[in-house]
Amino acid sequence: MRWSFDWVKRLGLGAMAFLLPPAMLGQTPALHRYAHAAHAGQAGVHYAGPGRGPSFTLPGSVVRIGLWVPLRGPRRIAGEAIVRAASLALRRAAAFPNGQRIALAVADSSGPPWGRADDRLLRLIFQQHVAALVTSANGALAHLGLQVGNKIGVPILTLSGENTVTRMNMPWIFRLAPSDAMQARAMVRRMDDAGSPQRVLLVSESDVDGRAGLRAFKAAVRRSGTPLAATDLRFEPQRLLQTAAALGSLLQRGRPRELVLWAQPEAAAALLRTWRRAPVHPVVYLPQLAAQPGEGLNFGRDAAGLPSARIYTPAARVASAAYSRFVHRFRLAAGFAPGPTDVEAYIAVRMVAQAITLAGANRARVRDRLAHGRLARLPAWGVHFDAQGSNRAPIRMLPLGCNQPRRAHGAAAPITLHEKEAQHAKRR
Repeated sequence: MRWSFDWVKRLGLGAMAFLLPPAMLGQTPALHRYAHAAHAGQAGVHYAGPGRGPSFTLPGSVVRIGLWVPLRGPRRIAGEAIVRAASLALRRAAAFPNGQRIALAVADSSGPPWGRADDRLLRLIFQQHVAALVTSANGALAHLGLQVGNKIGVPILTLSGENTVTRMNMPWIFRLAPSDAMQARAMVRRMDDAGSPQRVLLVSESDVDGRAGLRAFKAAVRRSGTPLAATDLRFEPQRLLQTAAALGSLLQRGRPRELVLWAQPEAAAALLRTWRRAPVHPVVYLPQLAAQPGEGLNFGRDAAGLPSARIYTPAARVASAAYSRFVHRFRLAAGFAPGPTDVEAYIAVRMVAQAITLAGANRARVRDRLAHGRLARLPAWGVHFDAQGSNRAPIRMLPLGCNQPRRAHGAAAPITLHEKEAQHAKRR
């Protein structure tokens, strides 16, 4: 194989955060030495290293919050929805007394996990000096952001539910999304409540997120003791067309009562098109990873084209008047209601902005505010971090708004995902 100079350069940039001495990465040897000095306390993961002094204050009159999301390809719509939610969150951010302000710095995560994607990530950290970084729901990119952020000392808030992201007690990582295990248990609980079904078709993609979801769902079934007869269909991303045909055959022959799609959003949307054309329509369960807006799933936009069977996804209970305003403004701007990942992006940016306002433009002090919960209205936002930085707020299965039946001409638009929660919050 012939190695081009550009390929070698990009690989070198990706490895820079791991191989170079810490002083060359803009941090002192002391910060590097204490980067893993953490222990699990009752209030959160404790960071024992330096970095809180005036010399570590981020430069410039603008303090930035980084967003690392897909902006090209099949996940572009999901990435743009996250950016839109984050922009709405900053509308309420307070300005600093010294004239500093908070802004977003957005980088495209599209492409392979190593290469240009990590090049853009490093530019966010070293050139734009972000105070914290919010990553998308992709598990592989969450792990990459974790490694770079923990090495350099940047708070990472991920929207991925992949279980192992927060399992190593690293002090710089926080997960807003419920874990795959929590989402799988919520799915199985609803199956139990619906009458202990016997036939479940589980379709999972053969990537980091799909394999983790498959393990989590099977563990949830074993833990519950539910008598489920689950058929497992795994597929490689490049064999999506063959998988869609196999799914149509299984829906017709097996007639399952529940269908679980644990896949990337573009794959889930393609498989949902097969489900729509099938003669039977089992109840569909989507993890938050799959329930992101895209070409085939734009909450409320294509309601008339779906059958009456319901699609469910896990989401936290949010009881905040600000959240109600966010849902309304998001739908006016985007044309569809926010999905669970968009809601978590909004909450993540609100949390970081409040932490910056209270702690100043210092990454370690911002991390302290996030870790120890010294932020207002965290329970109302549906956030409760445990000792590892995982969000343990209770979740439940909510129907997606895009599965409402066709409405008559002139009738009110159907209530979409989270809007019932928003109405409940406004009444409170």
